[in-house]
Amino acid sequence: MAIRLTRHNVRQEGASIVPKPIYIAALAIAGISAPVRGQLSAPPMVSALPNVNSMTVANSVGVLEYCVQHQLVSKVSAAVVLDRLGRHTNSIASSDYQAGLSGQVRSTGGSSPFLFERAATHQKSQVCDMVLDHAKKL
Repeated sequence: MAIRLTRHNVRQEGASIVPKPIYIAALAIAGISAPVRGQLSAPPMVSALPNVNSMTVANSVGVLEYCVQHQLVSKVSAAVVLDRLGRHTNSIASSDYQAGLSGQVRSTGGSSPFLFERAATHQKSQVCDMVLDHAKKL
């Protein structure tokens, strides 16, 4: 949006011509809104999220405990799943469990682990929800 300064939208002060404040505000708003529109239309970063379907039971348990400790998932929802999974596995001694407790989602298949410490807050919550949903199916 371009606004031309003409004699109708400026005022004379001394020897200089000063644009009216309303038109300056319009220019500022027009300049600010373009980047915002671009941010709102960006696609979600799905590729940055881990493949939770290939997590081990031990890693799922560790990650869920991490999520509960950091208040990223409901303690009540996770407790039901953790109780059920805890009865079926001796995962506490596992390196996958320890990795999960430290905030690493390990997927089989050789991909790099998802690290909670490097993720944005909304991604952390999303991954915790994904892990909870996956763990319910185990």
